[in-house]
Amino acid sequence: LYVAAAPARRLREFARKPGVVVTQMRGRNGRVDLAGALVHLRAQGCRRLLVEGGGTLTGALLAGGLVDQVAAIVASFVLGDRKAPSLELPAGARARGSLPRLEHAQGRRVGDDVWIEGYVRPVSAAGRRRVSARSRARS
Repeated sequence: LYVAAAPARRLREFARKPGVVVTQMRGRNGRVDLAGALVHLRAQGCRRLLVEGGGTLTGALLAGGLVDQVAAIVASFVLGDRKAPSLELPAGARARGSLPRLEHAQGRRVGDDVWIEGYVRPVSAAGRRRVSARSRARS
């Protein structure tokens, strides 16, 4: 469990739970340093990570260039509103042309829902397509 900050009593409560390791990793604006957390996980031997989170966490990971593969379910109903967005990207992402795009995307029906998966296409700071080693290997 990565936290930016929490009362010591609350951290001890979490740490007592079986299998839970609490690591403080403060980033900007009082949030968890996501890049630092991923570096820490890699140092612990983690090579693949499933992230299940809301629109704020998902948007921050995508905006930070910290996602290489996406697997998402599009439900037959839509969730989200102003207080619970389905995906929250940083202000100005669309204007900078840095919206994440998937390449080699595939989809299939799962009951009434649709499963979509693909690889995040890297973009440069200017929003131009950057060719990754993975992209070159598939071409």
